Amino acid sequence: MHESITSLGVEEFSRLYVSFHNPLFPDDRFDESTLWDLVEESRLASSMYGVEFFGVSVEGRIVGLFRFAKAPI
Repeated sequence: MHESITSLGVEEFSRLYVSFHNPLFPDDRFDESTLWDLVEESRLASSMYGVEFFGVSVEGRIVGLFRFAKAPI
């Protein structure tokens, strides 16, 4: 099994976050407006705190997400 960590852009991270969230929480689904709110929040976190976004992939398929802040929040 081949695992890797991939750096993600803000929009890609936000889209993947929504795609993970919606099946897990069908009663609290995110829509396009929520997606763009997440994009804006992620951009702000990235510019203000140096947050970077990553995906964990197994055999080329992203199975997890995380973010890492360079500076304390």
